[in-house]
Amino acid sequence: MGIMPVWKDEGSKLRLQQLSKPTQPRGNIHQYMKLLQEEINQKVIIQVNPHHIKLYSPTFCIPKRDGSYRKILDARNLNTETKRIHFKMISSQDVQFAIQQNDFLTSLDIKSAFNHITVHPSLQPYLGFQVANASYVYIGMPFGLKLAPIVFSKTLQAALAAAKEGLTSTILQYADDILLINKDKQVLLVETVTVKQRLINLGWVINNVKSEMIPKQEIRYLGWIWDTKLMTARMPLNRQQKLFFRLSQMIQQTINRQFVRIKEVAKLIGKLQFLKFQFQLASFHLIKLNRIKDRAARLRGWDSTLQLKLTILPELFWWHSMILANKPLELLMKSTVTATLTTDASKTGWGAVLNMNQQEILASATWKKPLSLRSSNQREARAILYALRRFKKQLM
Repeated sequence: MGIMPVWKDEGSKLRLQQLSKPTQPRGNIHQYMKLLQEEINQKVIIQVNPHHIKLYSPTFCIPKRDGSYRKILDARNLNTETKRIHFKMISSQDVQFAIQQNDFLTSLDIKSAFNHITVHPSLQPYLGFQVANASYVYIGMPFGLKLAPIVFSKTLQAALAAAKEGLTSTILQYADDILLINKDKQVLLVETVTVKQRLINLGWVINNVKSEMIPKQEIRYLGWIWDTKLMTARMPLNRQQKLFFRLSQMIQQTINRQFVRIKEVAKLIGKLQFLKFQFQLASFHLIKLNRIKDRAARLRGWDSTLQLKLTILPELFWWHSMILANKPLELLMKSTVTATLTTDASKTGWGAVLNMNQQEILASATWKKPLSLRSSNQREARAILYALRRFKKQLM
């Protein structure tokens, strides 16, 4: 059947056809052509008559962390006309609560993950692109599609449910990354091979280079190094080095009162915000940086620049020292956790999930005065406050 379109309204298809314009690929053309040929060979794309295509989108390739490249479909126009579907993926906290001291860990990585999912014929004409004089459409789900993560995750979840039948290991999945946990090293070794073979039998392709098949007590997963002997989590060395260098640059730019692109500041804030799992006070040391970024974007637009103020130096120096030290987070033992509260916030409202006594309790509401909550930090903080008030009886 494959992934189907979920249009925003009845006029979505017509608006997309009016935006359709063939463009040539950009980026590293040599690497792009190699990836294009791979997609043809793997039947991820097919060449079609141009009249078959209702929406052309730009394509390009980007370098990955391991030095290889990934081909991307710039589907922003299609995504604009697609309904948003909310779903929850596992977080670092879920891994924290799943592992216990001296557990053994393995991981499996799905190769060309999204391309495993077929595209429904009704959506294929809207996934067109052009290279030279040839026109192609995706028949395997591409990177760049808004619905791709949820469709892929739900499909892999179903496959994993079948693959782990009769096994004792705990299995967690985030997108194409699978983590297996077991107290017994030999049992985990056997069950990792079993899960891998069952997934292969179901048609999935395993990336052996990125997978960790040998059970160990220190492993990289979800961007963290997990150590079950010491029960700690810390950022990997390469992330530490890159962030330390970028912060050193921004400190110098601030001292020199230089102008920097607003998007560069937002990018750094996002990377630092990710570290709040390791550094519990992270959000409090981004308040001033967030404030000048939001104000500049509101006044001049995201494509403009801003002048870094000296008032942000204390925040930058705090981050500089924390990343240099890279003090591991000490993980709570599973037996000490009695309840977990997860919150989320958007421009229109908030939601929360309380997991307690093996029960999941939900709460949500819309903001009464949404315009008074201008920044994401304000909305997130208000969501936590409202959630604690809503669950006061359960938590007392």
